[in-house]
Amino acid sequence: MNRAGQGTQPAVAYLRSPRTPHLLRLWAELCTFEELPQLDRWLAQRFRQDKRFGKKDRLWYSDALFMAFRFGVWAWAAESLLGAQPRSGDRFPQAADWGSMDDPRITQGASWAELRQMSGDRLFYWLSLRLDPSTHHDAETIQSLQAWRECALQEPLAPAALLWWGLPPAYRQSLEQRQTISQWRKSDVLLFLERQGERAPLWLRLNASDRLAAVQQELSERGLTAQQEGPSTLRVGGDGGILGLEAYQQGWIEIQDRASQQIGEAIPLHINDKVWDACAGGGGKTMQIAARLGSKGRVYASDVRQYKLADIRLRAERARFKQVRFLAWNGQELPPFDAAIQEQGGFDVVLVDAPCTSSGTWRRNAEARLRLAAGEDQKFAALQASILEQVSRAVRVGGYLVYGTCSWLVSENEAQIEGFLADHSNFVQVSQRLLGCPQEDSDTMFVAVMQRKA
Repeated sequence: MNRAGQGTQPAVAYLRSPRTPHLLRLWAELCTFEELPQLDRWLAQRFRQDKRFGKKDRLWYSDALFMAFRFGVWAWAAESLLGAQPRSGDRFPQAADWGSMDDPRITQGASWAELRQMSGDRLFYWLSLRLDPSTHHDAETIQSLQAWRECALQEPLAPAALLWWGLPPAYRQSLEQRQTISQWRKSDVLLFLERQGERAPLWLRLNASDRLAAVQQELSERGLTAQQEGPSTLRVGGDGGILGLEAYQQGWIEIQDRASQQIGEAIPLHINDKVWDACAGGGGKTMQIAARLGSKGRVYASDVRQYKLADIRLRAERARFKQVRFLAWNGQELPPFDAAIQEQGGFDVVLVDAPCTSSGTWRRNAEARLRLAAGEDQKFAALQASILEQVSRAVRVGGYLVYGTCSWLVSENEAQIEGFLADHSNFVQVSQRLLGCPQEDSDTMFVAVMQRKA
């Protein structure tokens, strides 16, 4: 998230570059993992271990490997269906074939287990072909790929179409649920799928709105563009770092996706409110709440991972937010609250930024779409329900319970809220909505606001 630029990849460079041998070695190393590591962290570690490569080299390798995970299952399917012989008889698949295709090779496979069996030279051959079909001399293959793309545009949720967009067909039912719940038109579905193959832009949030001019000037001096999308929101473009900026070091800005910012904006806040961010994670929303409260009120941050709380403490110190407190909580029985909270019968607001599949961040974490095992969303749903059950008792009468995820799955969002309200008649729903992509060029997230009745 430190890099503003989205990177550019010469269309045919994967197998025609002096960098290619090392790219293939990196891919071979990744294929030794039965469980996928988080790609950006793994790459950062590998680059620290190997000092031979400069900035441009690192960007090239990163972009190539992110491309591999954005469209790896497509390349695997192309190799399986087109790599050796036509699928049937002497005819390559045409548009009608792709739309009706139920080949078990694509409907039952397309996971990391299959992809890691693919050699790097074949993988990047297909990825180069996808980027620039003119590099392939076989007219029939090119025609078949054009028909595949036509199917993806006409029937975007067909199994073969999902592979074209780089998604395993196992997500078809979940996507159909989302289309129904959110009343997505075909154009919305297509935009959502297309954006899963693109890196999301970098978004910044101002902790101090009076520093806007200074922030914009420094970004411009570093060759970065900054488009203001709201009072405290900047969309940043260009190829440069953020963490080294004075604006970041001084705590004037935070790196925070636009959809994540919208969760924070949805929280009902008043002067002197006491807020508990029960699953604070990296602390982005903790900082946003603190910025909204100003010098008034108080925000308590909890997370079962102690190193996360250490990160939040550093962020709060950098931004000079003295109203941030830290509350140890194991995610189960409620912790003891201080006298101020007990006197008013609980918190004015409790935020649950729940653990989830993180399906809404696939644009940034391209490998995550291959990491999610069947039924894992239900495991998260059970954990989310347990957390909601616990923290709901910490909301004062008249206070608000805010639930958010970085997921687009209905099972983790609308279904979760429906189940909670069915079991808790003392809460009423104020609002709920899906945030970000496809309506905005960002991650995809969800937020629901509920109020505790007397």
